[in-house]
Parts: sequence; structure tokens; C-alpha cells
Amino acid sequence: MEKIFDYDFRNEIFLCLRESGIKDKEIRGIIRKRYKESLKDEVVERLNTVIKAIKEDNLEEIIPFIGDSPSGDGYGCDNRYISFKDVTDCEDIGDVIDALMEK
Repeated sequence: MEKIFDYDFRNEIFLCLRESGIKDKEIRGIIRKRYKESLKDEVVERLNTVIKAIKEDNLEEIIPFIGDSPSGDGYGCDNRYISFKDVTDCEDIGDVIDALMEK
């Protein structure tokens, strides 16, 4: 996982850049831009891996990327999804969209 997905790392960068005299708004823009670029790259790479595995009938390759989510009752695994948690700070595509839409 890239460091940019770690909240503490982003905060440390923020403080260092502030100390160097850069304004807070500009720092937030720099960090946000780098975060979003990295997030897009990781998600596209994961989705391309899934697409390739499906096209080539290599479904075993996708299994490590599958997350399970209980539906309503808190038990079982009624819903399955492609997880991004091992490579980003986003669990699923909904989290990814929310992060990319954040201003």
C-alpha cells in the first residue's frame, strides 16, 4: 500500500509543508491531488486484473480480492464485492467514489 493512503503520513506531510511556509489551502490541494491520483491508479489496476482474470477464465486469481458483507443481520456473507482495502484506505467501490468526489 502506498504511504499516501495512510492518514498519519498525510498529516505529517501537511505539517512539514506548513512549516516550510506553504499555505494550508495549497497544501490540502497538493495532498488531495496526489491521493486521488494514487487511488485511481490502484483501483484501475485492481479492476483490470479482475477483468483479465474473467476474460481468461482464471477466476482463482480474483478470490483474494473478494470481500464478504453480511446483509442486515450481521451474520453470514450475503453480499460479495471487490475489495480495495489491501491496496488503499477504501473498502469498496462506494468508498472509492466518495473519496474521488470529495472536494
